[in-house]
Amino acid sequence: MENKDYIIGIDIGSSNVVMAAGVRNSAGEISVLGVEVQQVEGCVKNGDIVNYIELGNAIAKAKTALEQDLGLRLNSSYVAVSGKSVYCVRYEDYVEINNQTGCVTENELRELHSRIEMVVSGGGDEIIERTPIRYCIDDRQEVKNPLGTYGRKLSATYLFVLVSRQQIDMVNRALYRADIKACGLCVSPTLLPSLLLSEAEREEGAVIVDIGGDLTDISVVYNQKLWYFSSLPIGASSINNDMRDFLRIPAKDIDQLKRRYGSAIADGVPENVTVPLAPANI
Repeated sequence: MENKDYIIGIDIGSSNVVMAAGVRNSAGEISVLGVEVQQVEGCVKNGDIVNYIELGNAIAKAKTALEQDLGLRLNSSYVAVSGKSVYCVRYEDYVEINNQTGCVTENELRELHSRIEMVVSGGGDEIIERTPIRYCIDDRQEVKNPLGTYGRKLSATYLFVLVSRQQIDMVNRALYRADIKACGLCVSPTLLPSLLLSEAEREEGAVIVDIGGDLTDISVVYNQKLWYFSSLPIGASSINNDMRDFLRIPAKDIDQLKRRYGSAIADGVPENVTVPLAPANI
């Protein structure tokens, strides 16, 4: 069966590749039908693909397993990435309001958006998203929706999401090796607010910290908009390495030690807690 009625997603992480298949109902909600995880040891470092052949092989294994589980033929997918090759910048531009009424219309918005679409990156990166995060009239009045407002100048601040062209090429090569066509490229930190936050939290403002294997993704949201994101080269593996060097315990025992005694909330850890470090007691 073709996957034309299904939505396929691939998340490329530093430790694992996760491939999921879902179907959208009439209300627009997506029901997950199946998930497959494959380890990607060594071919992805800090979110960046360093060996597309090994990554493609891992994706192909996940695809084969998912196809067998669901009885579907999977030939295209959305892909989510993060890492140092993914970043954001803010860009501002404006248009004059020259109509007789001085009222902002669809014409002014189209002109402004057209100017933004013409912006290109001067380096080896590609702009994959251009999202307006703030509109302003005459440099003083901030408005959520500029349509119907009056003034002489409409300006806007956009958040540009950029990805290294080399990483885009590596993603495409890995997918080609797995016989999968890319439907679209997504950036993981930009997806988290809509998945994890309520409408009220997005309105009031929030910071999301997503700790992965080699990366920690940070997303800053305010007034329903993503204002900033970054991927820091520190994650669970960094914590594991510090524990191994400081406590002098085998790497294979660290995860079990963390699960039994660890806590991400400092207030939940007693100051006088004593943890046995002998492998037999972990």
